[in-house]
Amino acid sequence: MSIRESSYGYWSGDTAFVIVAAVAGIGIGSITRLPALAGEYGGGVFVLCYLAALLVLGWPLLLAELMLGRWCRRSVVPGFERLALASGAGRGWSVIGWMMLAAGVMVLAYTSVIAGWSLAYVLRSAAGGVSGESPPALLSVFHYLARDPERSLAWHTMFMMMACIVVGHGIRDGVERGARYLMTLAGICLLGLLWFTLGHGDVPGAVERMFLPRPGDFGWRGFLEAVHMAFFSATVGLGVMYAFGHYVPARSPMPALSAWVVLIMGAVSVVGGLAVTAILLPGGNGVGNGLVLIFQSLPAALPSGWGGVWPAVMFYGLLACVALASGIALLESLTLQVMERMRTTRVFAATSSAVFVWLLGIGCLLSFNVLSDWQLFGRTLFGWLQWATVTVLAPSAALLLCVFVVRIMPPGLRDEAWGAGGGALRGLWVWLLRFPARVLLIALLLYGLGLVQAVVKLWN
Repeated sequence: MSIRESSYGYWSGDTAFVIVAAVAGIGIGSITRLPALAGEYGGGVFVLCYLAALLVLGWPLLLAELMLGRWCRRSVVPGFERLALASGAGRGWSVIGWMMLAAGVMVLAYTSVIAGWSLAYVLRSAAGGVSGESPPALLSVFHYLARDPERSLAWHTMFMMMACIVVGHGIRDGVERGARYLMTLAGICLLGLLWFTLGHGDVPGAVERMFLPRPGDFGWRGFLEAVHMAFFSATVGLGVMYAFGHYVPARSPMPALSAWVVLIMGAVSVVGGLAVTAILLPGGNGVGNGLVLIFQSLPAALPSGWGGVWPAVMFYGLLACVALASGIALLESLTLQVMERMRTTRVFAATSSAVFVWLLGIGCLLSFNVLSDWQLFGRTLFGWLQWATVTVLAPSAALLLCVFVVRIMPPGLRDEAWGAGGGALRGLWVWLLRFPARVLLIALLLYGLGLVQAVVKLWN
């Protein structure tokens, strides 16, 4: 049984695929989490461990998703059903597809809320409403937006509409063309931030903070945080790369293309993190992490007046571009599933998928205002969706993927999905999935569930 032809078309070329996959995988977290984590857990040691984890964990998992998607030429759930049938295994292995699909939908639901806020801040920063303000004033500005359900809903709706329109136009005219534009805009914004840091940022301090090795600050927690960040930087376990593999020709060299995707992801994360760190250090307000960095720490470090307006626009424009690219990729995976299950048009599938995610996202944005007091075990709906995807679904799906490829798939089927050539590299790929990847994923699951921390506490 050879690799079938795609019934939905192909990317215009290998370079186009690399651009689409790379810009879809960067994400907001790749830029905003690295500065704080590198500063806290050993600087250069953490960055080196993060890049190594991208190669040891991210590359083999990303390659596995792409190759299986190319071989199946079906959406993620029926695709794993077909893989299980071809491997002589039970249909229960289709649970991998269900887990990936559910994780992708949840991630898109709560990401769209944060992305909507980033869109709002592009306009607010262009009007001079954030740069040069004090941290308390910026916190009030953010609360004014997040605690207003109507404003948050408007920006959440706008983000989902943009993603829906792009996906509805198809692979080449929609997803690929949109990724090219977003990659160009994101590159301009990143270059603008780098230009700003040369005149106003503490570049030597940022280089020292991020790249000077401090082994004493690393520890086991720094190792697991680096692995965790590398795992989600590669955008695996969410069905995105599986869906993208659906449109890759059988002749394309998957190992080389996936390596380029991982390298671009890592490079953009490090360069973006360096620029953000250089801007934050002179302000003296701390680096912060996540929402604190995005909506409080960074704008507080910018000068007032026009000198702080354009770098703020560059920063929030960068976040909006990478968030929209990720949103398009996640929505494409769900759209492909709806198209095949319901035998419907792409426009209807994209619209219905976007509406479903939009409804789920409403619950997430209401977690910051109307439903903020409705908590289960101390977590809102936003918190539970984030916990379920980051801690359980994505790592578990990736772990089951490793087991399936290494233990369940017959060697002949695995070689067929790989394609021609690369015998030694194919052996290395299987070995990485068999040992390092599985061990690291189990460690991530235990760390996310708090079991590693409990064992260390008991040991000490």
